[in-house]
Amino acid sequence: MKPPSGTPARKPRKAPTRAEIQAELAAVDALEQMRPVSEEEGVRFSKVYLQERRLNDAVLPYVGLGAPGVVPPAALKTRLMERIAKEPQDPFAAASLPGFCRVKEGVSLVSTREADWTQAPLPGVEFKVVHQNKETGYTTRLLRLAAGAGYPPHKHAGTEEIFVLSGTVLINGRALGAGDYCRSEPGTFEEGTYTPTGATALVISCDQDEVDTTGLAV
Repeated sequence: MKPPSGTPARKPRKAPTRAEIQAELAAVDALEQMRPVSEEEGVRFSKVYLQERRLNDAVLPYVGLGAPGVVPPAALKTRLMERIAKEPQDPFAAASLPGFCRVKEGVSLVSTREADWTQAPLPGVEFKVVHQNKETGYTTRLLRLAAGAGYPPHKHAGTEEIFVLSGTVLINGRALGAGDYCRSEPGTFEEGTYTPTGATALVISCDQDEVDTTGLAV
């Protein structure tokens, strides 16, 4: 659009150089270090501070506009996405669980105190998922059984490990107390699990176990 007669044409604003941007940022940093105590604390802002602040407030919105944009080559993005796709995926599916924390690469922990107990489809049986490996099909659970509760007979599709933390648990007719451990190999059959006292145990089992839900073995 042509400006009205007698009105000088507006000159396009020149983008500031890197040195000018750095100088402005240094001035802002120095100004922040000179910030006086607030009026609420009984000290007035100095006129020099207010003038410098208004000047910098007017300049700052344009500092970022002066920075030259950099568009990465398309090939770089392609190589990056290919590299990400080749990286091994973490099979530790507990990342969304309450209490999960990744300490560092390859090291994770779960604070079970932060997770609620989930009611199993069996009376008196509750659990918390601590770890789930989708690649191997194994799940680690913290299992809590009320007194008189039990788990039905089942065939082990994979290795099952049970570490009793508290109470007494009867597995295949043998009593296990706190600190005791039971390991069942793939293909074995468990006649049932029962607790007369109530118990808590850490259980690592295969997700493909064949469970007989017709009744509970005591």
